[in-house]
Amino acid sequence: MTLLLPHILTFSEKGDFIALTIELTLNEVISILLDLDGNFVEKIVKGKIDNETMTTSDNNVISSICRLFWIMEEPVQLTFMGNHIKREIIFLF
Repeated sequence: MTLLLPHILTFSEKGDFIALTIELTLNEVISILLDLDGNFVEKIVKGKIDNETMTTSDNNVISSICRLFWIMEEPVQLTFMGNHIKREIIFLF
Protein backbone atom coordinates (compact mmCIF):
# COMPACT_ATOMS: atom_id res chain seq x y z
CA MET A 1 0.00 0.00 0.00
CA THR A 2 1.37 3.39 -0.93
CA LEU A 3 1.39 6.20 1.59
CA LEU A 4 -1.14 8.92 0.92
CA LEU A 5 0.54 12.27 0.43
CA PRO A 6 -1.54 15.28 -0.53
CA HIS A 7 0.25 17.26 -3.19
CA ILE A 8 -0.20 20.92 -4.02
CA LEU A 9 0.52 21.51 -7.70
CA THR A 10 0.51 25.29 -7.62
CA PHE A 11 -0.46 28.20 -5.41
CA SER A 12 -2.86 31.03 -6.18
CA GLU A 13 -1.79 34.67 -6.24
CA LYS A 14 -2.67 34.89 -2.54
CA GLY A 15 -0.39 31.98 -1.66
CA ASP A 16 -3.17 29.54 -0.90
CA PHE A 17 -3.99 26.46 -2.92
CA ILE A 18 -7.00 25.96 -5.13
CA ALA A 19 -7.11 22.18 -5.42
CA LEU A 20 -5.69 19.12 -3.76
CA THR A 21 -5.34 15.69 -5.32
CA ILE A 22 -5.27 12.39 -3.49
CA GLU A 23 -4.38 9.25 -5.38
CA LEU A 24 -6.06 5.98 -4.46
CA THR A 25 -5.38 2.59 -5.96
CA LEU A 26 -8.14 0.21 -6.98
CA ASN A 27 -6.78 -2.34 -4.51
CA GLU A 28 -7.10 0.16 -1.66
CA VAL A 29 -10.71 0.94 -2.52
CA ILE A 30 -11.66 -2.71 -2.98
CA SER A 31 -10.06 -3.70 0.34
CA ILE A 32 -12.25 -1.14 2.14
CA LEU A 33 -15.40 -2.31 0.32
CA LEU A 34 -14.64 -5.92 1.26
CA ASP A 35 -14.30 -4.91 4.92
CA LEU A 36 -17.81 -3.40 5.04
CA ASP A 37 -20.51 -5.45 6.71
CA GLY A 38 -24.08 -5.91 5.62
CA ASN A 39 -25.64 -4.42 2.52
CA PHE A 40 -23.98 -0.99 2.77
CA VAL A 41 -22.06 -1.41 -0.52
CA GLU A 42 -25.26 -2.42 -2.31
CA LYS A 43 -27.03 0.71 -0.99
CA ILE A 44 -24.16 2.89 -2.21
CA VAL A 45 -24.15 1.31 -5.67
CA LYS A 46 -27.94 1.61 -6.03
CA GLY A 47 -27.93 5.22 -4.78
CA LYS A 48 -30.10 4.41 -1.77
CA ILE A 49 -28.19 6.46 0.80
CA ASP A 50 -30.22 9.39 2.12
CA ASN A 51 -29.09 12.97 1.52
CA GLU A 52 -28.38 13.66 5.19
CA THR A 53 -26.01 10.70 5.38
CA MET A 54 -24.26 11.78 2.17
CA THR A 55 -23.87 15.38 3.41
CA THR A 56 -22.45 14.19 6.71
CA SER A 57 -20.07 11.88 4.86
CA ASP A 58 -18.92 14.71 2.56
CA ASN A 59 -18.17 16.92 5.56
CA ASN A 60 -16.28 14.09 7.25
CA VAL A 61 -14.16 13.51 4.12
CA ILE A 62 -13.12 17.16 4.16
CA SER A 63 -12.29 16.90 7.86
CA SER A 64 -10.19 13.76 7.29
CA ILE A 65 -8.31 15.36 4.41
CA CYS A 66 -7.58 18.40 6.60
CA ARG A 67 -6.20 16.15 9.35
CA LEU A 68 -3.99 14.42 6.81
CA PHE A 69 -2.83 17.74 5.42
CA TRP A 70 -1.83 18.99 8.88
CA ILE A 71 0.27 15.91 9.73
CA MET A 72 2.23 16.01 6.45
CA GLU A 73 5.11 17.76 8.19
CA GLU A 74 5.17 15.27 11.07
CA PRO A 75 6.96 12.18 9.65
CA VAL A 76 6.26 9.91 12.64
CA GLN A 77 2.55 10.75 12.69
CA LEU A 78 2.30 10.55 8.89
CA THR A 79 3.94 7.13 8.82
CA PHE A 80 1.49 5.73 11.36
CA MET A 81 -1.68 7.76 10.83
CA GLY A 82 -1.43 8.33 7.07
CA ASN A 83 -2.74 4.91 6.13
CA HIS A 84 -5.47 5.02 8.78
CA ILE A 85 -6.71 8.39 7.57
CA LYS A 86 -6.49 7.18 3.97
CA ARG A 87 -8.78 4.22 4.80
CA GLU A 88 -11.13 6.64 6.54
CA ILE A 89 -11.27 8.86 3.44
CA ILE A 90 -11.99 5.90 1.17
CA PHE A 91 -14.77 4.69 3.48
CA LEU A 92 -16.38 8.10 3.78
CA PHE A 93 -16.07 8.92 0.10
